[in-house]
Amino acid sequence: MKSTSCTQDAEVLWNIALIEENFKRIADNISYTWGYPECKEYMLRLVMDSRDGERHGFHQDVMQCIMNLIQLHQDQFEGGYAG
Repeated sequence: MKSTSCTQDAEVLWNIALIEENFKRIADNISYTWGYPECKEYMLRLVMDSRDGERHGFHQDVMQCIMNLIQLHQDQFEGGYAG
């Protein structure tokens, strides 16, 4: 996981931990790709319905965590990705 500040790191880890409670694979994927363009693309795919209305969706708290992480990723890495 690539990062830029301790405060942002703590917020990222907190959101990932909440996701991990019910979706370990998703939390692992976010952790492994954090700081790379693929991470934001992955998270955006999670929140988009690509199953013609067949997707059940996430609980509101998990969806909020994913949205928080998308924003944090954008804030930390917009304009240049870690690498």
